[in-house]
Amino acid sequence: MKDKILGGIVGLAVGDALGVPVEFRDRRSLKDDPVTDMRGYGTYKQPPGTWSDDTSMTLCLLDSLANGLDYADIMKKFLSWYRDDAYTAHDKRFDIGGATRRALERFEQGIEPLQCGGASESDNGNGSLMRILPLAFYLRSLYRDEYTEHDESFDIIHNVSSLTHAHKRSMIACGIYLAVAERMFDGYHLRDGISSGITRALAHYEEDKIFTDESKGHYYRLGCQWKKFTDESGEEYCRVWKRFTDLRERDIKSSGYVVDTLEAALWCLLKTKSYKDCVLKAVNLGGDTDTVAALAGGLAGIYYGYDAIPKEWTEKIARFDYIEDLCDKLSTRVSAGDSKFSSDDLKIIQERFHELILKRAKPLKHFLADKNKRLPVISNEIFRRELWYTVPGMYGGFAYKLTEKEGKPLLTTDSWCRICGGSGQTHEITVDGCVLTEEGFV
Repeated sequence: MKDKILGGIVGLAVGDALGVPVEFRDRRSLKDDPVTDMRGYGTYKQPPGTWSDDTSMTLCLLDSLANGLDYADIMKKFLSWYRDDAYTAHDKRFDIGGATRRALERFEQGIEPLQCGGASESDNGNGSLMRILPLAFYLRSLYRDEYTEHDESFDIIHNVSSLTHAHKRSMIACGIYLAVAERMFDGYHLRDGISSGITRALAHYEEDKIFTDESKGHYYRLGCQWKKFTDESGEEYCRVWKRFTDLRERDIKSSGYVVDTLEAALWCLLKTKSYKDCVLKAVNLGGDTDTVAALAGGLAGIYYGYDAIPKEWTEKIARFDYIEDLCDKLSTRVSAGDSKFSSDDLKIIQERFHELILKRAKPLKHFLADKNKRLPVISNEIFRRELWYTVPGMYGGFAYKLTEKEGKPLLTTDSWCRICGGSGQTHEITVDGCVLTEEGFV
């Protein structure tokens, strides 16, 4: 995980720094004078390697999450950046979005953190999307492999967005981005990972009716677009008309509007085969160059790895050691999450689960006599993951999932035939005992 955190956060910072000198330049002018290396000065008259509010707010969130999820603490760190120039490249803030500024000033006035973000149509800049990436690592530590399979993950994503940007459109953008980030961890082929992440997020918003209209109305280009056609007999039929992967550069906008920014970042990732090419393509789209490149660079850094980021660029990044230290801090927290429950408690639960399996398998003498049989290992690594254990001849086996109850480990098991709609049992196993909670046909 440490390499993924470093790759993602440094990848974001490098993309940001590449884009800062040419922010607001139009695409045509960058065709004539493309960015090919780390530049300086330009728009904000900053030296090479300077990063902007994108990285500053990302580091605020990163630092806060290293101590757990606390919305008020996140806002306090944002405020220390806004008012005191903390988390900046050269001890001086030089950029802030309007929606972010208004939200932070509301927090100063005593408004509750989750009520600070603006929710109007005009509050759909990319200010929450640009700094959401650290949440991927935090959610990964909570839910392990599949955090977007849990509705509460989307609730957390939406809450972190709403600290500054509370419109549903901005929340959805953050949800889609982190669903794609999740796939960048898992060894997917790049295109499959992007497609799978988008599909998962859009499916969630299809099911959650509060978000359905926003999702369909503004993020339809990320999925397949269907169009009605008429055949020779006059019958109407539908087929896929255009996919996101089919879009050309002229179809992509790279403005500060949250939908445009998300599309541009994902498109750059799709259309390139290296970290370097990805962020350079993002910068040379023009417009909101630092944010598009930061978002594309964060995903590319996770996918290709920290070592894929050109060293000659990282060497120029302002306060690189500081960024690295904050990454290490979160990495330590994530690693600590791997030891959520004590080994002694998990050993007790594992022994009780093994007793349950062997008791259910008593008629299966061949199974009991097999000295090489591998019974399930219960560890922190399987926290919140539903797993299966097959007992040959038992018409299935067990599904089991490790969660927590009042801060203690809880293993819930279902006999496989019960899951298939037959007769079986459900047990809850804790350090205090194994309790039958359901029995019979379902």
